[in-house]
Amino acid sequence: MPELDQPFNTTDVEEAPAYEPIPINAEVKAVIVKTDVLRNEQGWKGVKIWYQVLEGQHKGKRLDALYTVDNPASPNSAAIGQRQLKEVCEAVGIQSFRQTEVLHDKIVVCKADQEKGQDGRIYNRAKRVLKAVGNPPVPQAPTPAPSAAPPEQPAGQAKKPAPWGE
Repeated sequence: MPELDQPFNTTDVEEAPAYEPIPINAEVKAVIVKTDVLRNEQGWKGVKIWYQVLEGQHKGKRLDALYTVDNPASPNSAAIGQRQLKEVCEAVGIQSFRQTEVLHDKIVVCKADQEKGQDGRIYNRAKRVLKAVGNPPVPQAPTPAPSAAPPEQPAGQAKKPAPWGE
């Protein structure tokens, strides 16, 4: 049977401070610490992202967000979730991904929200990702290069007239 090196006694441990959720609409600098892809039997799919606050009075607290990416029963909810996930991706400089781990360790500014859970507790949610902090920008589609000038004629050769006239 697993055993500790010394007895654990609850009377030797301080009480936990009262939990204070992050205020609604507070903007916090946070890092993406965990992601998961969730699914159900009805075909719903979502990406869950956990953020951890990096500084200020809420340092160390976590927020999470669930982004619906597919929902056969409600295409509108999928469209909303995809737009929200797009904000995250653009903020962290990622244009496309399959493995959610590529989002890990990216730093963003989140706008906080709160949600009351079924257990009655208040949970911190990331309502929006406003911007990135120190992440590379999303690569943009390449712009076509300006058309090259026609090659110069070698010395001593006359320019042939264009077949359509000039």
